[in-house]
Amino acid sequence: MMIDAWQAGAGILASSVIVGGGAVAVVRHMLKAAFVTRAQHETLERAVSGLRERLGALPNEHDVSDLTRRMGGVEKGVAVVQETARGMEAGLKRVEHTMGMLLQRMLEKDK
Repeated sequence: MMIDAWQAGAGILASSVIVGGGAVAVVRHMLKAAFVTRAQHETLERAVSGLRERLGALPNEHDVSDLTRRMGGVEKGVAVVQETARGMEAGLKRVEHTMGMLLQRMLEKDK
C-alpha cells in the first residue's frame, strides 16, 4: 500500500512537472512574442536617438514666431517700395511731359 501511494505521488509529481513545463514554455513563448530582443532594442534606440537629434534641429515656436514677425516687416517694406515706385512714376511722367514741351518749343523756334 505504501508503494501504491509513492507511485501515485510520483505520477502526480510527473504530471505536475509536465504540465508545469508546458505552462512555462507557453509563458516563455508569450513573453518572447511580447518583448523585443536586445539587438532589436539597440536598433530602435539608435532610431529614436536619430529622431530626437533631427527634432532638436527643427525650428521651435519662438523661431517660427520670430520668422513670421520678420516676414511681416519685409512685406511692409515691399509695400513701401511699391508706393515709392508709383510716386516716382507719376513724377517721371510730369518730367517727361515737361521735356516733351521743351523739345517741341525748341523745334518750333528753329523753324
